[in-house]
Amino acid sequence: MDKTTPQEFEKLGRMVKRGFDAVDKRFDAVDTRFERVESRLDRVEKKVNTLPDKDYLTAKLADLKGDLVVLARKQDEKTNLLIEMLARKKVLGSSEVDALRAIEVFPVPRTAPSSA
Repeated sequence: MDKTTPQEFEKLGRMVKRGFDAVDKRFDAVDTRFERVESRLDRVEKKVNTLPDKDYLTAKLADLKGDLVVLARKQDEKTNLLIEMLARKKVLGSSEVDALRAIEVFPVPRTAPSSA
């Protein structure tokens, strides 16, 4: 067996210390990067938590759809009334009235005109 001298131990100790110091510096850099990533993830999490959820959006879309149906129904009623008025005054012919009624948004069942 070789007998190692105290100088060799000291040299070996310095080499090991340099290696550990280099690794320690790398860990410090990694820690800094992790802190930045954690900060960014916190900001993303806060943004995600303030976004509306699916149920909320579904309810709002259903409300909007209902409002649009009401508006469309009112407009359709006005259009149907106008068609009736113009037909009674003989401004529109029966083929024109039929063509306009064919494109109704909310068809209304009609009875055949009575021949009195």
